Amino acid sequence: MSCPQCEKIKVRDSFPDSLEYARTIRLLKDMEDAGEIEVTYATCPFDDVFGQGRNRGKFYAKRMFHQVRCTKCGEIYGLICDVELGDAQLKVNAKVFDPKDYPDHKSNNGNNGENK
Repeated sequence: MSCPQCEKIKVRDSFPDSLEYARTIRLLKDMEDAGEIEVTYATCPFDDVFGQGRNRGKFYAKRMFHQVRCTKCGEIYGLICDVELGDAQLKVNAKVFDPKDYPDHKSNNGNNGENK
């Protein structure tokens, strides 16, 4: 049974559309601002997912990954989005992502993310 904070997060194998992905980004950002989750890894800040300035409305990168941890129970969630495939997933993760665990991995967007 999940904690009251985690009950807000809906685990998904696939998102029905980009609007639902945008709602999930907003939910996670709001939860972060409220101190209910902490970001453990991100390819970009939540606010930058849909671009800033002249790039507003365009995705930050072709692939984005956000990992968060519940501050109440410690459950870890990973949200991955592949813009080219037009799909995203939100799943429970077994551990915090560490890029050092994947020495041969090359970032597709030139940004190795922000690891906290």
